[in-house]
Amino acid sequence: MNLVELAASYGTPFFVYDLDVVRARLRAAREAFGCELYYAVKANPALVADLAPLVDGFDVASSGELALARRHVDDARITFAGPGKTDRDLALARGATVVVESLSELERVAPDTPVMLRMNPPLVVRAFAVSAAGGPSPFGIDSEDLDRALAIRSSISGLHVHAGSSCPSARAYMTHVGQVLDLAERMAPLQRICFGGGLGEEIDIAALGASMSRALDRFCAALGVARPACSLELGRWLVAGAGTYVARVASTKLSRGTRFAILDGGMNHLFSATGLLGNPPLAVSSPTASGESERVTVVGPLCTPLDTLARDVPLPPLARGDLLAFAGAGAYGATLSPAGFLGHRTALELVHDASEIRVARERRSDYEEP
Repeated sequence: MNLVELAASYGTPFFVYDLDVVRARLRAAREAFGCELYYAVKANPALVADLAPLVDGFDVASSGELALARRHVDDARITFAGPGKTDRDLALARGATVVVESLSELERVAPDTPVMLRMNPPLVVRAFAVSAAGGPSPFGIDSEDLDRALAIRSSISGLHVHAGSSCPSARAYMTHVGQVLDLAERMAPLQRICFGGGLGEEIDIAALGASMSRALDRFCAALGVARPACSLELGRWLVAGAGTYVARVASTKLSRGTRFAILDGGMNHLFSATGLLGNPPLAVSSPTASGESERVTVVGPLCTPLDTLARDVPLPPLARGDLLAFAGAGAYGATLSPAGFLGHRTALELVHDASEIRVARERRSDYEEP
């Protein structure tokens, strides 16, 4: 996959997602975990069509994502999470499995809608880069309210617990698994247990999968029950490494000792590069042969100092028209970014599948005439 050729053919800025990388990740996860693998649509909606035949289902968090998922799979393969579901959302969700996040939501779900309880366990697992469970939380029903939840509705399909994002350690993740199984014991027998997602890039999935299997065996033996259907929701871990964002240098300048490279795309496309999720690696698609470098601050075209993608990084001398590539941009790039700010066009999204390139999403602007 030649980024220079893609830029010449399609223009900049653009994202390109390599499906071979995603498939390799899925194969590794299948080998490590003896459970169903769901895809968290919020990680990258542009890949839903490609992932539909590869994963066991989709986790969605809005009625928009629900509609997208339904275009590719049936309701039996969809779970609908999120703490702010409206009555309209719950009506639209009938047929899919609703992941209930509060007692009041549980009271509003139609009796014929399959339900999983998202629970908020008592302890925060500190290893997760961003915590979504333990302590006060908008997500899930507090563990001390489990009995109240079961009194509201006894026909519960399963348990769902998502602890957070980017856990680097299999041992730390097992602390989360232990809390999930403690809750599952109080709810036994269960049809389904979802352990959420949150796998960090560096986590040893083989070790984690083996530890989870042993823990489930002990759980089932202690309770004398068959193993419930178990699932993980893969998002960032699955697709982040498959994506690259490419932008072109629109201009350069030296301002009071700081060298700036100003790109034709910025945080309106790749907000994660501003520091929210950590700067992805930065590389020049065609570096100079001399190996010479200089310190550069890389910014986008937006009229705000927030639009800074990398500060004081070593790069080859840059000129107008040069290309910069941000790796690790396959998750939470285009959809997490403030695309409507200032009316710049969105980035083109491309999918690289074997030797073929196809357009997943065209460029657009809300300000342009239809």
